[in-house]
Amino acid sequence: MMDIARDETPVVEAGPLRVLMIEDDGNDAALVQRALERGGMEVAFTVVDHRDAFLQAMETFAPQAILADFNLPGWTGIEALREVRASGLDIPFLLVTGTQTDEVAADCMREGADDYLLKRGLMRLPNALRNALARREAVRQREGAERRLQHLQDQHRLIAEHTGDLICLLDAEGRYLYASPSYLTVLGFVPEDLLGRAVLDRVTPEEQKRLHGRLNGAIPGETLRYETRVRHSDGTWRDIEGTARRVQGIEGGRDTMVLVSRDVSERMRFARAVEEAAREWRATFDAIGDAVSLTTLDQQVLRGNRAAADLAGVAPEGMIGRTLCDMIHCPLAAEMCPSHRMLITHQRETETIRLGDKWFLLAVDPRTDPEGNVIGGIHILTDVTREKLDGIRLQESFDRLRRAMGGVIRSMGRTVESRDPYTAGHQQRVARLARSIAVELGLDEETVTGVYTAAEIHDIGKIAVPSEILVRPGRLSSIEFDLIKSHVVVGYDILQGIEFPWPIADMVRQHHERQDGTGYPDGLKGDEILLGSRILAVADVVEAMASHRPYRAALGIDQAIQEIVAGRGSRFDGTVVDACLVVLQDPKALDGE
Repeated sequence: MMDIARDETPVVEAGPLRVLMIEDDGNDAALVQRALERGGMEVAFTVVDHRDAFLQAMETFAPQAILADFNLPGWTGIEALREVRASGLDIPFLLVTGTQTDEVAADCMREGADDYLLKRGLMRLPNALRNALARREAVRQREGAERRLQHLQDQHRLIAEHTGDLICLLDAEGRYLYASPSYLTVLGFVPEDLLGRAVLDRVTPEEQKRLHGRLNGAIPGETLRYETRVRHSDGTWRDIEGTARRVQGIEGGRDTMVLVSRDVSERMRFARAVEEAAREWRATFDAIGDAVSLTTLDQQVLRGNRAAADLAGVAPEGMIGRTLCDMIHCPLAAEMCPSHRMLITHQRETETIRLGDKWFLLAVDPRTDPEGNVIGGIHILTDVTREKLDGIRLQESFDRLRRAMGGVIRSMGRTVESRDPYTAGHQQRVARLARSIAVELGLDEETVTGVYTAAEIHDIGKIAVPSEILVRPGRLSSIEFDLIKSHVVVGYDILQGIEFPWPIADMVRQHHERQDGTGYPDGLKGDEILLGSRILAVADVVEAMASHRPYRAALGIDQAIQEIVAGRGSRFDGTVVDACLVVLQDPKALDGE
């Protein structure tokens, strides 16, 4: 038997048709070849007369058709036919012989011969060969189409069996003809159990009516989209969405419907949760008492709550798309506007503004995208009218109290000066110089005021010193000097019971302390001494030396400067001395207000 692979290539190829002739009579072979050529066929002809030559030609010549005589030396044409068909080679095989019976012809046809011709009837040979070739080509094309169809069917079956979507085929009455395996995993139904059942049996009556009308009205080739709820085998409901398409000619030429659906229950559950959260957020947003607006970079409102709409005098939806400043007129200049500042700083900016007869705290926060880029603002207007008015009243009350306290302080200072007329004005001059030094040091206004206040009464303790000692022109005894030194403790005792906004009592007690610990009454050093007391120490010495005393003439500013410079860093704070030197460049530093 021949070891020949089956030829899958088309019989009809470009060029001459390769024909193998099995014939032991050269004249008959020539007649056959001429008959084919006269019939208009272009052929490449090879003739063999025994089996071995035939087998070799089958390998080397690769014929596209075989013509064989029936009786051959030691061999027959029907045996050659059997070998060709047994090999699986599907090419035309025609028997061309001299004389044979109808029974032999029938046997040849049963063995797979394409035709049986007598040599005296060679005029029929070309058409017979053409018909055989055409039949083979038709068979090959049909088999190729069937293979392709089978391949497509296998692919579609593979997709249907492994996709998570629900795929079904319905007849004209909407009953299942096919259901994909996913029906079991998605809806809990065995696909085979659904066959013949109506697809709409598992939806609500209302949905049955709606979907029945849509599906029946579908035009062939039109794709319909639908959403519905389908009952699972366990009785629960699942959200389904999909497409339906009417096609023709699948089931006996009748219209059928193809449905492709998917379970979107989780997505719909999430969508409903988002919708509910949005409603809750909207309700919460509208319930906020402050006026809140979300804006773009150019101040167009994206959303505003009910309080913002009321303030703007429009409905909430009427705010959308309009510029916030057009509805709520802000009295601030552009550079002071929190919205403008927020775009520069990218952080919350606030400002108190007045709208009509009310006051509002305007806070603007940046609104950012997921990448952190500022894409707009969140404007919050809080009514602070009551707080503002309360603050104004409180400030007025505070100012009155401070004025009253100032009057008390000045009265206390005059009390001391009334007992020591020779140092009259000393505390006021010290106070002015101390204030100037504190300002030069860059202290805040409130601290400066505290230093000034302490200086105004820094010698309040002298009311406990006998007047004759205060006004005596000569040198004091050590006992008398100790009595003078006690004035800082007495002043502390007098003042410590009064609740000043500043540590007045401590500043008064420490104004004779020195940086190196040589001062009194506690021998404090360096930073143990309050800054206000260090300022008072320098201002007190400068004023005392520059002013006249009953026991000596004024020593003058120059000698006072030499004194504090000599004590810089040892007795006096260096930074305070430097600030004082700057202040004393003004010749009127110790004069008037």
